[in-house]
Amino acid sequence: ADPISRAGRMLRVSAIVLRLLWLWPEHCAALAGQTVGRFPVAALSDPFGHFDEVLGVAGLGDTLRGLWGADPGRVDAAVAFLLLADQALACPDYASIGKGGVHPTTRRAYRERSHIVFTHPVSQARQARSREALLADAQALAQAGAEPAEVLVRALGREVGAAPEAVVVWRR
Repeated sequence: ADPISRAGRMLRVSAIVLRLLWLWPEHCAALAGQTVGRFPVAALSDPFGHFDEVLGVAGLGDTLRGLWGADPGRVDAAVAFLLLADQALACPDYASIGKGGVHPTTRRAYRERSHIVFTHPVSQARQARSREALLADAQALAQAGAEPAEVLVRALGREVGAAPEAVVVWRR
């Protein structure tokens, strides 16, 4: 299958899962002690409180909360952006490091993000580039009238290395 189609399907499935977590919280009690990225599932009911921490910009979360309020679609978009930023700002640069045997071999090692592959200078440089781009995306989201889905799709495409012209079709 085409990798762009696969990535688009993964994005749609992720959006469905995120919606389920907020539409039926009573069915998610089993996830109460679980984490998504580095965040406890329960903490994601108010994603705006974590924006400042993840992106390192004071007041960004409050600005978004003020613009978006409690609109469920916008809260879902904030959660999706927060989780994307959390992953992008901690992930290895596999394109530069390669796919050899120097990677964590357990799920726990990936969750803890302490393996050398996460802290390698090449990965840190990629994480810094991602931080700058995601900060620009977050500032675009903070502009009145910004369409969160477009910003999210563009940011996801950039972070997974998809060509911008391929990302356009993800919205269809």
